[in-house]
Parts: sequence; C-alpha cells; structure tokens
Amino acid sequence: MPSSLPLELIAAWVLFFGSVSTHQRHASNFRGASQGFATALRASALIGTLVGLALLVYYFFQVNWYWPIVLFAVGSILGGIVFGLLDAKIAQPAMSLLAFLCWPAGALWALLIIRAIAA
Repeated sequence: MPSSLPLELIAAWVLFFGSVSTHQRHASNFRGASQGFATALRASALIGTLVGLALLVYYFFQVNWYWPIVLFAVGSILGGIVFGLLDAKIAQPAMSLLAFLCWPAGALWALLIIRAIAA
C-alpha cells in the first residue's frame, strides 16, 4: 500500500475544493436576480461535495488511512485561502463561472493521480 501524498494531488485538491467552496459561499450569499443561476450554484455545491467525499473514500482505500485526512486538512485550508483571496480580486459572477469549470477539472485530475498511485 503506497504511503505518500504527492504534491500534485494537493494541487488538484486545492483546485477542486476551492472551486466547490466558492460555489457554497456564493450560493449562501446569492443576491442576484436569476434564480436559475442560484439553483445551479446550489446543485454544483451539492454534487461537488458528494464527488469530494467519493474521492476521499477512494483515496482511503488506496493508501494508508491517514493520508486522506492530511489531504483534506491541508488541501482544504490552502484551497479556502487561495480561492478566498481570488474571490476578493475577481468579480463574483466571473469567479462562479470559473468554478463551474475548475471543480470538475480538479476532481478529474485528482482521480487520475489517485489511480496512478494505486497502479
């Protein structure tokens, strides 16, 4: 059983988690006129949360038990900081649209890295 946490996986988790947390933050503070966009943000946050949980469980079965906990803690803190800073610099609608692209890309990147660890 591999016993490592590649830096690439942390980067993928930062991209993934930061994007999902951006959608969670924007959905809870939504003040726009488009209820369709608010629904899309909420759905994206829910689906992203479920995907993140699935990724952590899959990673748990591939490595020593503590690495998913370390990944979640380190990646989530860094993702929150990085995307929180980006949120302050980039307009909220643009950041939300960017997150619609980034979290699936980050999840796929993380999955590919985890699969490579398992091989």
